[in-house]
Amino acid sequence: MSLTKTTPPLRILLLENDTSVQAALDEYLRGRGHYVVSLQSGVMAIRRIREDVEIFDLVLLNLALPDGMEVLHVARQRSGETQVVTMPGFTGLDAAIESMLQGAFDYV
Repeated sequence: MSLTKTTPPLRILLLENDTSVQAALDEYLRGRGHYVVSLQSGVMAIRRIREDVEIFDLVLLNLALPDGMEVLHVARQRSGETQVVTMPGFTGLDAAIESMLQGAFDYV
């Protein structure tokens, strides 16, 4: 998935608990014309994924958050079209690999 200027706007769910990282990613993605929902809670993200009429094209997910893996599962269950990219942060490579085994598209 390339985020070039020719890409139509994506619906992105950004789940990040570090407010400075969240703000930077949010600003970057919005600046490229994407629709971004920024949340800091796994419970809120799960509710949003289940209740929104439209699906998210991309979920950027900090695995260090409580319920992080559940967010991954709910997003993938809601739509096989939703790509989940995990951000393992300090959880390490094992968490990133586990997220890939559970259906994440990739990790950064």
